[in-house]
Amino acid sequence: MGASLGSVSLVDNLHELVACRLIGGVALSGIVASVMAGVVKTGTPLNRTRNMALISQARNAGMACGPALGGLLGSVVSMQTAFAAVGSSLIISAAAFGRVYRDVSPGSGGAVGTPLQLFHTAFESWHSVLTKVPNVGMLCAMSAVTNGSIAGTNLTLLPLLLSEEPLSLSTGSIGTMLAANAAFAVVSGGWMGSAAQKMGPRAAIGAGTVAMSASLAIQPLVGEAPLVMVGLCGAQLGLGVLNPTLSAQIQELVTKQQPKLVMQAMSLQNTSAFVGLVAGASLGGTIGSQFGYVAGYHACSSVLIATGAVVALRFPAAKLP
Repeated sequence: MGASLGSVSLVDNLHELVACRLIGGVALSGIVASVMAGVVKTGTPLNRTRNMALISQARNAGMACGPALGGLLGSVVSMQTAFAAVGSSLIISAAAFGRVYRDVSPGSGGAVGTPLQLFHTAFESWHSVLTKVPNVGMLCAMSAVTNGSIAGTNLTLLPLLLSEEPLSLSTGSIGTMLAANAAFAVVSGGWMGSAAQKMGPRAAIGAGTVAMSASLAIQPLVGEAPLVMVGLCGAQLGLGVLNPTLSAQIQELVTKQQPKLVMQAMSLQNTSAFVGLVAGASLGGTIGSQFGYVAGYHACSSVLIATGAVVALRFPAAKLP
């Protein structure tokens, strides 16, 4: 990942830039899986949801601080130097955390196969997870729909909604709103994770889905930036309950029934989330461009609430221990 970002400082054409981004995307998948390894090793039924909430908080902190720091760095040095500095920093960070992970979650020490072999192994493992552990498939589908609803609304339609009449916000104002939303997620994430742990999976999935769906649905209707911000924060609260719960439940189910497949299960969830991002952006963008922003938002929120209701009812009402 660091090398791909640093290499952007050396590119001369679009093809080289796309190649760097492709390498970065592959590396990001590996980083996500590696981070999950440490979380799984240290997790128990008593703290899994809170642990996942902490991971979400860290990610949101990066999303809030990254654009600001990147903009500051870009204003001081050239774009090439900025990318080289960011890539080098990531490499140093990876080396430091590698030492930590040697103790927390050491590797198996087995030989690494070819890319084709690795893909074959991954698909076989995913098939085993889906066929041997009930409800994991639905949880992964819920993860895809959750991320898809955010991609179709906040990541696709929201900037267009804010920049056009009647809001007509500037690029700087839009960036400020998004950074404020990420900062709100950092502050609220821990509380939402603790609340989800206490509520239990059915209530957490249900409440998170309702909060997200309702908050997304009202954003294109309110017509004022402060009220849109309220909708963004409401959706973030729902997401702060929903995402940690989904990840924690997948870990819990697989650890009990197929403990050797827990990392493959988390990899499957991450892949489902990325697929959801692509599908959600396509759905929201297509409907929004053809029928208007309200229709795009409501389509995404309707799919979310329907899927959430089905998934929540598959779990008992009892709270986690």
